[in-house]
Amino acid sequence: MSERLRTWDERAQYDAVVIGTGLGGLATGAILSRRGFRVLALEQHSVAGGNATAFRRRSYRFDVGVHYLGDCGSPTGTIPAVLAEAGVSVKFLPMDPDGFDTLCFPDGTTFAYPRGVDRFEARLLQAFPREARGIRRWCRFLRQTRRLNCADGALALLAAVPRSLFAVKHRDSTLAQVLDDCTADPRLRAVLCGPHGDHAVAPSRVSALLHAGMVMHYLVDGAWYPEGGGQELSDRLVDVIEAAGGKVLLLSLAERILVEGGRVAGVTFRSHHLGRRTVRAPAVICNADVKETFLRLLPGDQVPPGLRERVERYEMAPGFAVLFLGVKREALGEAPLKNTNFWVFPGDDVERDYAALREDRFVEDPTVLISIASTRDPGRALAPPGVVNLQLIALAPSSARAWGVEGLASYRRAAPYLEKKRALRDRLVRQACRVFPGLAQGIVYEELATPLTHARFTRSTNGTSYGLAATPAQFNGGRPDAVTHLRGLFLAGASTRSGHGVTGALASGRAAAHAASDYLARRAAQSSRARRESRPDEECRATPHPGPLPEPGERGTNR
Repeated sequence: MSERLRTWDERAQYDAVVIGTGLGGLATGAILSRRGFRVLALEQHSVAGGNATAFRRRSYRFDVGVHYLGDCGSPTGTIPAVLAEAGVSVKFLPMDPDGFDTLCFPDGTTFAYPRGVDRFEARLLQAFPREARGIRRWCRFLRQTRRLNCADGALALLAAVPRSLFAVKHRDSTLAQVLDDCTADPRLRAVLCGPHGDHAVAPSRVSALLHAGMVMHYLVDGAWYPEGGGQELSDRLVDVIEAAGGKVLLLSLAERILVEGGRVAGVTFRSHHLGRRTVRAPAVICNADVKETFLRLLPGDQVPPGLRERVERYEMAPGFAVLFLGVKREALGEAPLKNTNFWVFPGDDVERDYAALREDRFVEDPTVLISIASTRDPGRALAPPGVVNLQLIALAPSSARAWGVEGLASYRRAAPYLEKKRALRDRLVRQACRVFPGLAQGIVYEELATPLTHARFTRSTNGTSYGLAATPAQFNGGRPDAVTHLRGLFLAGASTRSGHGVTGALASGRAAAHAASDYLARRAAQSSRARRESRPDEECRATPHPGPLPEPGERGTNR
């Protein structure tokens, strides 16, 4: 990137500036680039991709935030479809269709989520034969939610409603409220909560429709992993932007969105290599944290008081701690490693971890996700020979105070922070040893990232990876749209209506790109009409063409 920065042209003109190169911002930039618009993307970190990045440590390569995806088995799936529109093709590798998520309980029992809703229902009925009525109600809720989500357009939605009344009844319910309608069995409720860490909101507070939609996202078509990892998605999108004449600037922090006459006019940013610069553009797409966008990047007088109050009240999803490990293969047992996620539950009470988070407390035995990267993409060298690359992931307090420090300025070497990291590391390893008893003795490399780490690298509020907490009040219409109150300003990212995760981020990028493209096209048409109307009558009569010739560089050409 430093070589490319030497070619920075102060006279370069851009149609759109993208702030933040998470997958939402990159998808926006790539789609706009393919439509003939010139894009500048700004990224404050040293690598583009946000959570879809990787980092190297000696012979190790660790993915930061992409662990598994759903809906990738067909070109019509959301992720492949958005990537195709952005000009990117990626191969997706399937995870174990008999159990891509395996829940592990303290008494030794397990439950695996298989590919296929019918198989999932049959497996539930086999495991909980006395709960048949509630299981069927829950699976009906899943199918009805999927039907509503897949309705394409208002007419299709109206047709789907009469066949989806149970889901419609619970459109504003929490997951716990729907479970109350299905079962009182503690273990079955825990199983139906399943991979709750994929949205990181307590059952008593998460939108039931969001949880059901997330579960179906994986159940219908199984789970997948992009060959090459999450960084592959980001790198290919960057290639599209730069191949079209755009630019991605790393180590470049957006400081202010310029607003003139009620519409955006560009961005002021500070670059590690270039210093403070201002770039003018008629459209700005902000993929930054939603609170950063409205409370820091926009001038205070450009955010209406009601909007500011709403943004200040937004509840963000909690952050995660991630222990990146290299473990000797023999320490994980003699059996072949399954290509599954192991969710290690401390018991049947899923609410407990979230209650501790709300009080900024650590728990002794947290719910832990064991994600084994070496089984996802076996063709990649992710660790030294004979060593397995895996991660232990758990919810963790997000405030600096909970970690014994005042803020992000100098937290990394503070003694209280390091002590809390060591204690949490031991808890994560102890939980993982319930699935792999020899894991602790086989560790040859380790590195722990906390929510403070994530906040430093992504500037997300509280170090969240998921944006707004997916409560009923902050779901669908309770989230910001791609189009904002300011002309020319658009939003992408995990906090928009498209939702969180890789699917939500990419879908948000598509929505923002479409809205920005329409806006830029209207501006170009208005500008062209104004030029025609300003020409003298004599010039018009002398022109042998039925209309004016297009100006050089007029929108629609790839400058």
